[in-house]
Amino acid sequence: MINIIFLILTLLMPLKHPIHVSMTNIDYNKTEKNYNIIIKVFTDDFEKNIYKIYNITLNTNKSNESEKYNEVVTKYINSNLKIYINNKNQKLKYISKRTNFEATWLNFKLLKIAKKDDNIKITNNIMNQFYRDQTNLLIFTKNDLQKAFNMNYTDTIVKFKLN
Repeated sequence: MINIIFLILTLLMPLKHPIHVSMTNIDYNKTEKNYNIIIKVFTDDFEKNIYKIYNITLNTNKSNESEKYNEVVTKYINSNLKIYINNKNQKLKYISKRTNFEATWLNFKLLKIAKKDDNIKITNNIMNQFYRDQTNLLIFTKNDLQKAFNMNYTDTIVKFKLN
């Protein structure tokens, strides 16, 4: 069911959007022993948020893209997507971005993970500052466990145990 919802939203995101939505996938990489985070946003909405908060025009993937792109995006995401493992806030490291049509995928990693990651708490406020109708979909996967959450302006925190 989660995969069907993800597929439908992925197909719809490049279309003109009357709604505000982001999608975040947090996947544990068993080989590297870290978490990969991919955040999909509408480029125009994301750039408007960044401009309103930091007064910086990103110009994603344009010839005049901001020299501060990585720095500003990292700052914004670390302020608005907080992942706590055993009550410790984990900082996300920016890896790369990719754009396609009207969407941007932001790739991050959590590099320093405690050997035991029993308790997870995630706060997602991506673009909630300016869009009261913002929906932030989140899929968390570790080994055989997969959890999906539908977060919004008033419902920004999820907590769960891995074991």
